[in-house]
Amino acid sequence: MKQVHIKQKLIASAIVGALMIPGSAMVVDAADTDENVNVVSQVAGIDQVTVATVTADVLNVRAGQGTDFQILLQILEQERYEVTGDSVNGWYPITVGDVDGWVSGEWITTEKVDKDEFAEEEKQAQKDSVGMAQETVALQSLSYTTGQQVIDFACQFIGNPYVWGGTSLTSGADCSGFVQSVYANFGISLPRTTWDMENIGYEVSYEQAQPGDLILYDGHVGLYMGDGNIVNAMNEADGIGICTATYAPIVTVRRVL
Repeated sequence: MKQVHIKQKLIASAIVGALMIPGSAMVVDAADTDENVNVVSQVAGIDQVTVATVTADVLNVRAGQGTDFQILLQILEQERYEVTGDSVNGWYPITVGDVDGWVSGEWITTEKVDKDEFAEEEKQAQKDSVGMAQETVALQSLSYTTGQQVIDFACQFIGNPYVWGGTSLTSGADCSGFVQSVYANFGISLPRTTWDMENIGYEVSYEQAQPGDLILYDGHVGLYMGDGNIVNAMNEADGIGICTATYAPIVTVRRVL
């Protein structure tokens, strides 16, 4: 309960009345003889959330509590995410974008932080990430690399292996590692994960897609070749290869050139 003492002018320390307001306790200086209420301090509860900070270089976010569960995506060192529930056998539930998953407590630290402050931190981190990526693409695209050059280069690696977490075009790469490494050959730096790639460059419709555009799906990415096909690091069985661009629902098409 908040207790506000109302004091009459010129009557020192005299409390004429008290107004009770639901909430935290309010302490008032009884020696103040002014008609105004003088609030000295307020004790209030703080709404907190538990936040996980990644300590590994790259951390897998899985569909369940253990390494036997499917890897949904990867997050990077020093990134911070809200823990959305209780830990289970040393695994913590978090949300990354629209993806709910679990991470091993071995590779995170946790702490309690103010909920509103963390919400602002998340908004700013997202703005910074997108802003830096947009600036990088804008500057590096001045090299006038064409989309067809990107596709011609990427197709040299068809038949090479798929390796989860890999970025090598020869020894093996996963879908985002493949796209990232192809563009790196042209001096263009792209984010490491498909989730971050959804915000890079600018969006075009699938009907407007051109060679070199990024075709993003739920947890996957490929490079549009034209004629309705993409070149991509598909899976361990098929490696790097070509498939139809509409094999699965498309989340977004991003142009970075």
